[in-house]
Amino acid sequence: MEFYKVLQAIMDEKQMNIPDVARASGLSDSTIRSIVKRKSKTVALEVAAKLSHGLGISLEYFNDGVPHESLDPKEHQIIKKYRVLDEHGKDVVETVLDKEHVRCTSLRTQRNQIRQQTEESHENQYMLQNDSTDADSDIEHQADRVASMAREQFLLEQDKASQASSANVSAAG
Repeated sequence: MEFYKVLQAIMDEKQMNIPDVARASGLSDSTIRSIVKRKSKTVALEVAAKLSHGLGISLEYFNDGVPHESLDPKEHQIIKKYRVLDEHGKDVVETVLDKEHVRCTSLRTQRNQIRQQTEESHENQYMLQNDSTDADSDIEHQADRVASMAREQFLLEQDKASQASSANVSAAG
């Protein structure tokens, strides 16, 4: 399977964008963007190894497109414990896991939106600085306020989600 297709599938599955993958793997945004946009069929082993390690995906998965995720010792312990649970215990674990997955996915989406808004705000600030005049100063302050308001909104929503999750876990227990 072509490398870029496997990488794109992983990004979709993990709900990651190019900057997320770059940070996780220690590669530059431009390297990841180049793989995806140029539809790279192959990459250097060093790049594949960094992506493999950063994304928690085996090199074999990049080669054949079949998941071969390795588990760390803690994950093995969790699986062993899960396997000895009765149906009720498994239902409780699955309910909590589903709720936490929704919460974390929602938080990741909100963070991405805030990151994008902040990047757009910074881009707008840069463009406005090049236009000069006193109006630039006013617009910069407005952009800072928008970014600040977006951060505040994110923190409020994160607190609400955390409180709701805690309440749901308490109710489930």
